Amino acid sequence: MGQGLSAVGQANFVPREYATTLQVLQDKVLSFRPTELDELFLEDFGVAPETLFSKLDRTPIAAASLAQVFRATTMDGRDVAVKCQYIDLRDRYSGDIRTVGLVLEFLHWIFPEFMGNWIFNEIKDTLALELDFIKEGRNSEKCARDLANLSYLYVPKVLWSLTSPRVLTTEFIDNAAKITDVDRIKKMALSINDINQKLLTIFGEQIFRSGFVHADPHPGNIFVRRHNGKAQIVLLDHGLYETIPDAIRVNICHVYKATVMGDHINMKKYSDLLGMPDYLMFAQVLVQRPLGQIGRRLLGMKKDLSKKDFDQLRKEMDGHVEKAVATVKAMPKSLYLVMRNMNLVRAICVVHGNPIDRYTIFSRIAAKTAALDPVAIVAVPTVYGRASAAMEFAVFEWNLLLYAISSRMLLMAVTVMRYFGWMSSHRTTTATGFLSDAKTAGEHPPAAMPL
Repeated sequence: MGQGLSAVGQANFVPREYATTLQVLQDKVLSFRPTELDELFLEDFGVAPETLFSKLDRTPIAAASLAQVFRATTMDGRDVAVKCQYIDLRDRYSGDIRTVGLVLEFLHWIFPEFMGNWIFNEIKDTLALELDFIKEGRNSEKCARDLANLSYLYVPKVLWSLTSPRVLTTEFIDNAAKITDVDRIKKMALSINDINQKLLTIFGEQIFRSGFVHADPHPGNIFVRRHNGKAQIVLLDHGLYETIPDAIRVNICHVYKATVMGDHINMKKYSDLLGMPDYLMFAQVLVQRPLGQIGRRLLGMKKDLSKKDFDQLRKEMDGHVEKAVATVKAMPKSLYLVMRNMNLVRAICVVHGNPIDRYTIFSRIAAKTAALDPVAIVAVPTVYGRASAAMEFAVFEWNLLLYAISSRMLLMAVTVMRYFGWMSSHRTTTATGFLSDAKTAGEHPPAAMPL
C-alpha cells in the first residue's frame, strides 16, 4: 500500500510530503542482520553464499518490503541480481496481515467512506503468493512468453539452479534508469513519448489480451535502458499477478469498445454479463473517463459559487462518488488488482507529463480482442460483411479522433478561462481531472480508486 501511495503521490494524487516520505518503500526499506544472509543460504541451499557465487557484494542494491537485492557473479562469470527474502518474514507475515487489517477497519470506522478495509480483505490471500519466489520466477517467464511479440519489453532471465522459495537469482540489468527518473532518461537520449507508448501497450496487452496482469507496476519495478538505439522497458518483481478469467476479460473488452462507439446497448449487455447493474458508472470506472454530463456540468460552473450552488454541487458529487464506490464493490474480484495496475501506470504517465493518450491505446487493444471473440463474431464472408466490419472500424477510429480533439479543445478553453480569471485554479483541476491525458494532468486526481 505504501508503495502504491508513493507512486500515485509522485503524480500529485496525494500530498507531496507523504509521497516523498513513502517513496523509500519502493526500493530502500530494511537491512539484513549481519548473519542473516548466511543463515538464509544455509537453510535453503545447505551452503554459504560464497560457495555458490564467485563474488557477492553484501551491500544491498535495493531493499523492499519482502526482500533485499544483492549483486553477485556466478562461478561461470555472469553478473546476477540475487533477491533474498527476510528470513523471519513468513513467521511474522500472518501477524502483520492481521495488524494491517485492524488498522484499516479502524480507519473505516472513523471514515465510513474509506474503502481500504474491504478491498484488503478481498486481496489479502493473493498477497501471500508473493512469498514464493519459485512462483515469482515462473510468473516472469510466463510474462515474457505472453508478450514475446513486443521486442521492446525485457524480462530478466531466471537462473533456476540458484533459486529457491526464498532466493531468486536473475540476470543483472545494468545501465538502466528508473522509469520516473526523467532527467536520466533524457540524458540517455530516449524519447519520453516512445517510452509511454511502449509502457501503455505492454500493460494494455496484459489486461485486454493475455489476461495475466502484473499487479505491482510501481516505479521501483520498471526500468528503462537503451537497446539497439531505442528505449527498452525492463519489467521486474513478478511476485504479484492477477489472472483475469477469459469470459471477464473479453467482456470488459466489449464494454471498452462499446464505450468508444457510444453504443449503450452493448455497454449494458456486456456490463450485465459481468454482474454490473449500473453500466454507465462501470464504464466510467473502467475507462477512467466521465460519461454523460459530469464534465460539462463542472465546466459550466460560475466562478464564484453561492453557498446554495456549492451545497448542490457537493450533493451531486457525493452521489456520484457513492455510485462509484458501489460499482467498485460489485466488480468481479479479479478486477481489483487490475484497477491497481491501471492507476499505478497512469501515475507514471502523469510524472512524464502525459505525452501519450492512454485511453486511445487501451481502446484499440480492447477493440482488437473484442473483434476476435467467437461468441460475438457473426461470420458473413460476403462483400456486405466485409464492408460492415470496415465501416465499424472507421467509426471506431473516428470516435477516438473526436475524443482527442474535444479533450484538447476543453483543455485549451480551460487554459484561456484561467488566464483571464474566469475560472479558479481549483476549478481548473476539477473540470479537467477526468478528461486530460495532456500536459496539465499532473494536477488532477485519479478517476478510480488508488488501490
